[in-house]
Amino acid sequence: MKSSIVFSILLIAASANALYIPAGADASMDRRDEIIRRGKDGKGPTPTAEEKRKAANDKFQEMKSHVLHGKDAKGKDEAPDKGRHALTAYCKANPKATGQCNTKTNLCHVPDANKSLWDDRPGKHTLQQIENHCTDAILNHTKNPTNKAHVVKTDAGHHICVKYISGENNGGTGTCYHAGVNVPEGGLAGDTCDHTGNTAIDKADRADFKCSAL
Repeated sequence: MKSSIVFSILLIAASANALYIPAGADASMDRRDEIIRRGKDGKGPTPTAEEKRKAANDKFQEMKSHVLHGKDAKGKDEAPDKGRHALTAYCKANPKATGQCNTKTNLCHVPDANKSLWDDRPGKHTLQQIENHCTDAILNHTKNPTNKAHVVKTDAGHHICVKYISGENNGGTGTCYHAGVNVPEGGLAGDTCDHTGNTAIDKADRADFKCSAL
């Protein structure tokens, strides 16, 4: 009788705190993994890298028509100076505009309108690549909220400075554009960056353009 009572007490103690018995080791490891998976606050799952990028791209999809084509959320054309951060779309709406591109980064600027443009002519930036740049900028902003732009690495291997602005304060879709035509000094992908200037530092990289000639 006494031995059965002692055994029952030990069994109850083991059940109350299984971490102290070898049989509970696997269970405690599963619990730890669950906490890591749910996040430090235990309120929900920690998003994977793929989920975070998808969320950033979802934000870009809301502003894509504005950024690339100058169209509002209903698909209607916006004013010629709105959105259209791709050279061909901007020039189509502003045929008299003139500007200059940096042939190293393939980033352009229209001085009269203070407009930042990606050069999307053949062999330059594709619209998909521009989307990737903006998605990276949104993702970096989510990790490090700031009024500054963020360094993004292009498919050509260049670092460029890209600015994302949320539309939360004005009820708009937000926007995305490059912050200067030059490569930011000393910045790595994901770092914040200051405006790099609207004219290519190296004169050999400067190329004027006229929208009417495109």
